[in-house]
Amino acid sequence: AWAAANTEAWTTLSNTSGTLGAGATAIVAVTITSAANALPAGVYADTVTFANTTNGAGDTSRPISLTITTPGMLVITPADGLVSTGPLGGPFAPSSLVYTLQNTGGTSLSWAATTTQAWTTLSSGSGSLAPGVSTTVTVSINAAANALAVGAYGDTVSFVDQTLGAD
Repeated sequence: AWAAANTEAWTTLSNTSGTLGAGATAIVAVTITSAANALPAGVYADTVTFANTTNGAGDTSRPISLTITTPGMLVITPADGLVSTGPLGGPFAPSSLVYTLQNTGGTSLSWAATTTQAWTTLSSGSGSLAPGVSTTVTVSINAAANALAVGAYGDTVSFVDQTLGAD
């Protein structure tokens, strides 16, 4: 006769006891349960113990490890925007600003960038970043700004983490 046990709520066993004849085997599947979905990022351990309840010969245990990584997290620097000035018809200075997009999380993410005005241009409008990887996006004042009348104009550059849906 044998028995198997685990200690954590995020694991379950397909069989917890039985009887084996000489030379026979039994399969015990360990499954990660939905309780793991509520755990924060980190490394978790459980142990499955197997006991010979007849005479104790061959008692053993096996480790179970679960690593939960942080989701991708998009960090954008600098926090400032592009502030540019110039005479009617241009040129405008500074003419561009480089943003660094970095994934500081533990999983890959997809991102997108947009502007609202025709007189600004992005060097890239979307992409993906593996954990720890960064890229740059340049926001530029383009030739369409040369046709603007004297005045103050504004635009917004939006960066969106498409994986998590966060701005």
